[in-house]
Amino acid sequence: MHYTKKPLKIEQQIKKLKSRGLLINDEKSAGNYLSNISYYRLRAYTFPFQDNDSQENDHCFFRNNIHFEDIIDLYCFDRRLRVLIFNARKN
Repeated sequence: MHYTKKPLKIEQQIKKLKSRGLLINDEKSAGNYLSNISYYRLRAYTFPFQDNDSQENDHCFFRNNIHFEDIIDLYCFDRRLRVLIFNARKN
């Protein structure tokens, strides 16, 4: 399979998220998270914060007053929960 879409730079990823209504207070911090987690992995955690009624070109926009930190908080909660569950299975 040949992919024709070029990957977006971190700055472009931030711009795309902001254009869809996500509030980003600290772009440097957001860039660090995106470079470590990846845009596409983090994308799954954006679904609860999207406004499904405002789809344009198959792209969902964020509900009002949603911050990048809200998505990071959900990602971190999920990561900690997975660690607890996996550790509980070992005992």
